[in-house]
Amino acid sequence: MIGTLEDITRDRVATNRLSAMVVLGDALRRVTTSAEAYQAAAAALADALGVDRAGWALFELGDEKTFRIEQDWHGADLPDAAGIYQRADYRDALHVLEQGLLLSIRDARENIWLPCRKIDGDDLIRSQLLMPVLNQGRLTHCLYVQCCTPRDWTDQELAFMRAISDRAQAAAASLEARAHQQTMHQELAHRLKNTLALVQALANQSLRGVENREAVKAFEKRLVALGSAHDLLMRQAWQRGDLETLARDVLGRIAPLERFRLEGAAVSLGPNTATTLGLMLHELGTNAAKYGALSVEKGEVSLFWTIVTEDTRENLKLHWRETGGPAVIPPQSTGFGSRLLRAGFGHQGATEMHYLETGCEALFTIPLRQAQEN
Repeated sequence: MIGTLEDITRDRVATNRLSAMVVLGDALRRVTTSAEAYQAAAAALADALGVDRAGWALFELGDEKTFRIEQDWHGADLPDAAGIYQRADYRDALHVLEQGLLLSIRDARENIWLPCRKIDGDDLIRSQLLMPVLNQGRLTHCLYVQCCTPRDWTDQELAFMRAISDRAQAAAASLEARAHQQTMHQELAHRLKNTLALVQALANQSLRGVENREAVKAFEKRLVALGSAHDLLMRQAWQRGDLETLARDVLGRIAPLERFRLEGAAVSLGPNTATTLGLMLHELGTNAAKYGALSVEKGEVSLFWTIVTEDTRENLKLHWRETGGPAVIPPQSTGFGSRLLRAGFGHQGATEMHYLETGCEALFTIPLRQAQEN
């Protein structure tokens, strides 16, 4: 009999590592903290390299004496390595890691990283790889893998360790940047609220002697409407504002929401459009409360919006309609509110105002793409 033998070990190892990278990629898309990112990386290393223990260490800023291992993966014969450790006990290893160098140990009889359990006089941990993660030149994390037997680490294994570390570091950095951005948005929202409150206070003091108190009150209410639009945008990280949520926030300050009928598809608005629409809805609602449908008990207001395609372009159309109120008389003067409503959403949009005996009606049109731009 004639036969052939083929060693496919190398192919299987490569396939396992590729699979581990794919699994890690899926896991990193689901993580919400940097700790979860490094734990997912440790699990991928343990699975692909076939080691006895894998984990990660955290070096906190301001703590120059200790480091901490939150969680590790380990075999049944190994103890859990989680805990707090003194940096002074691992001075030699840390000196290498703080330079950003991968530390490869083939056989370590002496402890340089984690305490080793003694079994029959032999060290339990014999070989290990330590991959540091530096941020602005400072050691912040360290991924590690360990084996209970001596092991010659190959160049491919070292490259795989670096690749896993890079992916975990990138995911953690993205999460930290997102958290920092969220903090900045919250701080900006707080400052903006304070600024609007300061403007309102200055207006009260500066306009105290103005005899036309209605104009002063109108100015203050417009500030409140502007603040409602900004609050909504801040809750969405200044990216998008939901049209219905904005309408409810603004109109709910004018009259009970039971007096309004709001209906339309879910539409997200960019910051400019959301701010403009908030002011427009405030003007329409205020006029309805003074002169229109909301000035009587049985009056109602409907706000409908739809997305229609006209000349190959998608447009957002908003229809304001008042019913059950007194006959509406067209305004004789053009104040700020009238000019705001006539201007609508700018030169690309369109505005139609109708003052009917049954109530005021307004139709606003804006290209959907413009409405959603940031």
